Amino acid sequence: MLSASDKKELLKDFDKAMKKALAEIGFKKLGTDRGFIKQINAETIGTIGISMTSKFSENIRLIPFVGVINVKAMELEELARADTEYPLNRKALNNHLHIRIAYFLPESEKFPPLAYNEFLRADEWHLDKNSDIEAMVQQMATAVSLYGLPFMESMGNARALYTFISKLRNQNDYCHYVFNWRHTLPKLLFLIGERDDAYTMLKEEVKELKQSTLVSAKYDLEIIDNLYKIMCNTPISVKAN
Repeated sequence: MLSASDKKELLKDFDKAMKKALAEIGFKKLGTDRGFIKQINAETIGTIGISMTSKFSENIRLIPFVGVINVKAMELEELARADTEYPLNRKALNNHLHIRIAYFLPESEKFPPLAYNEFLRADEWHLDKNSDIEAMVQQMATAVSLYGLPFMESMGNARALYTFISKLRNQNDYCHYVFNWRHTLPKLLFLIGERDDAYTMLKEEVKELKQSTLVSAKYDLEIIDNLYKIMCNTPISVKAN
């Protein structure tokens, strides 16, 4: 097992190298976490996040994620949360879409499935005392440049993002991506002018949340109620691509 001091030094070297490599392709560090952002266009922010764990392991496991944020949808979310106990933290910039970088790799470049879970691919890098950190970071940065950035650019408006998230949701496959569609899909529908569908989806969410025993259901209901009011009071002419 790695000692706490070994982990600290390894991660310090990794973080320094990663910050430099991603800066070369236009990403800037966000806060103190392993998060990076890049403005793709006026409506879209691309993000890179690196999940880290070393629990029950002899090394540090690092998993890079590609994220997409629709700025107009984020602004709607901020308005809906403004008078609640749970304001949106812009420093965190909650992703509307969050996918493991391995999702984009061609089959020829994907690792074989992990032995303990056939549904997850070995899309993680293992960092230990013998690792070539510069080579590891370059692999990650290359994957972001070749596959992550083009994907972010393809998600450059609300309609593209809605179409992609809907496809993922219908596949019912959560192995490679994480997204909060409860709030995201109605906002995107609203932005592309499909108001009736957005209202219908919000009503369905309200019905489901009222039956939920989750602690979060109470504030989700409050946010959805605010979102519904905002949509109803927004002129029809306000529409995204």
